Amino acid sequence: MSLGGLLPAARYRDRFQEGERTMRVERALYTILALSWILWQGAPGTAQQNAGDPGSATGAAVVSSTASVDVPSASAQVPAQPAPVPAATQVPVPTATHTPLPTPTPTPTSTTTPTSTFTSTATYTSTPTFTVTSTPTPTSTFTPTPTSTPTPLGAAHFYDRLIDLDRLATLEQPGVAAKQFSSYNRESRYDPDKDEYIGWDANGDAGYYIRVEPDTGEAVMAEMEGPGCIWRIWSANPKGRIRFYFDGATTPSLEFDFNDLFSKDKSPFPRPLVWQRRADLGGDNPASNCYMPIPFAKSCKVTSDKAHRQYYHIGYSLFPKDTRVSTFRLERTPEEEAALQRVCNVLLQPGVDPQGADGLQWVEKAESLAPGQSLAVADLKGPGTIRQLFAKLASQDRYARRKVLLQIFWDGNEIPAVEAPIGDFFGEAWQENPYKSLPMGIGDDLNYCFWRMPFHQSARVVVTNQGEHPANLHFKAGWLPGDLPAGATLFHARWRRDISSSEFDYPILDCTGSGRLVGAVLYPDNLVGGWWGEGDEKIYVDGEKFPSFFGTGSEDYFGDAWGIRDFANPYHGCSSKGDWEKVRRQSLYRWHIADDIPFAQSLRFTMENYAAHHAGLPKNISAPWLTGIRLPVERISSSLFRSASESRRDPRFPERWMPNPPVFESRPLPSSK
Repeated sequence: MSLGGLLPAARYRDRFQEGERTMRVERALYTILALSWILWQGAPGTAQQNAGDPGSATGAAVVSSTASVDVPSASAQVPAQPAPVPAATQVPVPTATHTPLPTPTPTPTSTTTPTSTFTSTATYTSTPTFTVTSTPTPTSTFTPTPTSTPTPLGAAHFYDRLIDLDRLATLEQPGVAAKQFSSYNRESRYDPDKDEYIGWDANGDAGYYIRVEPDTGEAVMAEMEGPGCIWRIWSANPKGRIRFYFDGATTPSLEFDFNDLFSKDKSPFPRPLVWQRRADLGGDNPASNCYMPIPFAKSCKVTSDKAHRQYYHIGYSLFPKDTRVSTFRLERTPEEEAALQRVCNVLLQPGVDPQGADGLQWVEKAESLAPGQSLAVADLKGPGTIRQLFAKLASQDRYARRKVLLQIFWDGNEIPAVEAPIGDFFGEAWQENPYKSLPMGIGDDLNYCFWRMPFHQSARVVVTNQGEHPANLHFKAGWLPGDLPAGATLFHARWRRDISSSEFDYPILDCTGSGRLVGAVLYPDNLVGGWWGEGDEKIYVDGEKFPSFFGTGSEDYFGDAWGIRDFANPYHGCSSKGDWEKVRRQSLYRWHIADDIPFAQSLRFTMENYAAHHAGLPKNISAPWLTGIRLPVERISSSLFRSASESRRDPRFPERWMPNPPVFESRPLPSSK
């Protein structure tokens, strides 16, 4: 998404002339750290070497052992048992304020309210009230079609998927595909006859559609055939009216004012499933997101009343043809209303495990790590599943969150499946700034993670202090021993950075195998100011030549628009304080919970590197990216990572590199006793 029309030309030119001078001194323009989460299934206990990947190695011993666990004691104050959630009146998710992290609790549910009626006005007030109890949320699963006529997947099934982290820990059934329609510039195309990409760096991604209907003048935004569900609708400047045609209908099944669809006062859907913010730049141009599931049985066409010059994304899944789905309707049964309210209660209380903590066994350690010291904070015997991780870190080293390394090894493998600085892993690399999302966050200096991490034989969690000062660490893991469900996956998250890269389609992830992409975190370090985020995301599934996901700008992927500012929502946000014009470092996250991206053979995820190409800088100067990638690897393709000598797989900064101002202020060391 272009900001060129919003920033005065002289201001833009002066900024980048200054940037060019600064770059000669700093030897860097942008530092970007990206972190991607994937659940991936490979042969247990094996890893394949990639000669171009310094983080890979051959072989892994398979450890066979009985189920047992070492549970050391610790005196640091992290609650050992979950506390019940008190009844509460729910309010919309705040975007800039945060409350202390609650203790892990069973899932809240709610009482039923009357069924909504078919109307294009809001069926919820802007501050809906829910009565919370502590009944665990049921886990929804995608089950194969039995021989008898199955019950269609109803609204409650799709609501439950919005908070179902357990589902993500298993492989998707064959035939499910995730894709996205968007307004990307149609000058970008692939010529299969020449195997050539044309106009691949085209920018200006507004006002493009599949076609304009000749009889009505409607502009077709999306067109899907087969049973499926729309999971996400985003726009930077929603205009006119949006219409949905379900299952071959020739007249609109639903029609809304496009801007009202996201409005807290006028939307037919409740917060936090809709969210909108009026940006400082662009006047009336709002960042708008809708996560209300919109399922359909046979087909769905989405149109705009005319070809407005607007930006949009429509993310969706298609299911196997024999999947029975109940098509979306605004009216809800009492049971569906209760299911929706239960889900909204969970999303309005981020920091609480959606499926609760019942039956978990706990491993806990609190220790001061000397420089260079490693500590195994958990050593578990499987089968089992790690369901919750908590960490608290304190050090006189102002870069401690970047210098304490977290590694997790599955099933005796010598290669860590999870490897990242502890700050990068928990979604805020630069400082302990509180934020809360559904699976990850920071509250009251306590980092939390609710991703499900199954293992077959063993799980070993190791932390290493690579800083110059002692680091006090308190770490706690909640896990559930027992047999794993069919198709259980191995959780992977690998960190990577480049000191410099001129690659236009910068690689976030390139892997083979089968699994799901469930999230990504990006850490820009903008040394000279100005806008860094013009690049479109491109996600290729199972070897396709043209991406299933072709975005419209980096901040658009993370749910914002017209730049990026701090906010924290259940699925997406910017956890660093300030906006892109005033703060050089930011932490951006996007979680694919209901809208995960399954792959059976391979997945390739890139983001355009526009800094040196179209932001007014000389083209002979490359944009340095520090990239962090948590790679689920059976094999990492070296073809994308051409600047192998620039790759870094450790959290230490390059020689003579010092952030200014500090990113982590020093503070007294608390006692670990």
